[in-house]
Amino acid sequence: MQLLVYIMKKTERLPQVLAGFMREGISGTTVLDSQGALQLIHQNGVDDPPIFGSLRRFLNPQGAAEKMILVVLEDDMVKKAAQVIRETVDIEKPDTGIFFTLPVTHVEGLSR
Repeated sequence: MQLLVYIMKKTERLPQVLAGFMREGISGTTVLDSQGALQLIHQNGVDDPPIFGSLRRFLNPQGAAEKMILVVLEDDMVKKAAQVIRETVDIEKPDTGIFFTLPVTHVEGLSR
């Protein structure tokens, strides 16, 4: 089993990603609000380290909210979930997000 973590910056595509997951039989998805470190530093009035100040305009310049999608998947479903994300968002472009998987060695409470 794998935990798929997708940090989504293009949140207007969230409904399409979730619908695509459902179409592929992927259920049990959790969606959380998330925030990048640069946003947090700026909002709390902390003086930016010099490099952050120049990077802010390139990384989330509007301070837009992000979403974090979490879903535990059987190994054979990871490719399907990745394909849904790729079909919905051009993940290779900057400022669209990132997704990755982590191995899950134990899980309880999943309905099959």
